[in-house]
Amino acid sequence: MLLLLVTYWRPLAWFLFYASGPFFVVFSIFALKRGIQHRKTELRQHAIFTMFGAVLKMCLIDVRMLAENIKGAACFAGVFPGLDCSVKSISLHETNILSFYGIVVLCGACLVLFNLYRNYLPDRKPLECTLEQVHLKFWVTITLWSTILMALWGIAPWLGALLDAPLPRVFLEINWKTLGVINLCLLVVDFWKVESIIWENKMSDSKELKAKRTHLQQTWTPKDTLWMTVFLYLLVCALSYVGNDVLTVKKNDNEVHRRFHLSDYVPDVDISNPGAKGN
Repeated sequence: MLLLLVTYWRPLAWFLFYASGPFFVVFSIFALKRGIQHRKTELRQHAIFTMFGAVLKMCLIDVRMLAENIKGAACFAGVFPGLDCSVKSISLHETNILSFYGIVVLCGACLVLFNLYRNYLPDRKPLECTLEQVHLKFWVTITLWSTILMALWGIAPWLGALLDAPLPRVFLEINWKTLGVINLCLLVVDFWKVESIIWENKMSDSKELKAKRTHLQQTWTPKDTLWMTVFLYLLVCALSYVGNDVLTVKKNDNEVHRRFHLSDYVPDVDISNPGAKGN
């Protein structure tokens, strides 16, 4: 893992910079739910303010820095108000238009956050659920096997190269990013269900509530399996990124995905003639 960080630190740093906005929005939503579940007013307040800061960063900074990418995504239908979709590059005028759209989205997000602050800041009695009610074990098991499938999907091109066998094109059409997004959505669903469950007993809790939380007496719970799946998911994503980078050949700034064979790893050396060119 340390070698991967040293080799790919620059794309990783940019990824963390741009992903910090959506990450803190999702993180704040979970923190808001935990504040409701544990009846902590200060945590709910901090969650809403963190969410506002993340939205502010995305709408004012990310929109301007990723203006050309946003234009490409907005012009998927061939036309978008204020943008010239016939040209791939973006002008300063179009960048300003996208920045204006970002400000409009920011105003809408502020209205949503204000309603969240008004509705969820006051204390309320939470609804406590059990593992069986939220089907946590079922969803965690699906996520674990989906992550294993993602790992096998990434290994398939390398197995095809080692066996020198033709690889079905479906393994190249559906890339690791698609599977990564699907597994990420499953992890979000799992953690949302985890936040619906109380994982510790308090001194003020009644005996009925403590007896209801039978999962606290288990040695290994679905929550432990979920954290193991998170580690496996991060490891598979890192290796998939490196594998995709190796299998992608850049020609004239265009990426071309190709299949490797055993001959690509064997040097072209004629051992019978050491003086030959290439030895």
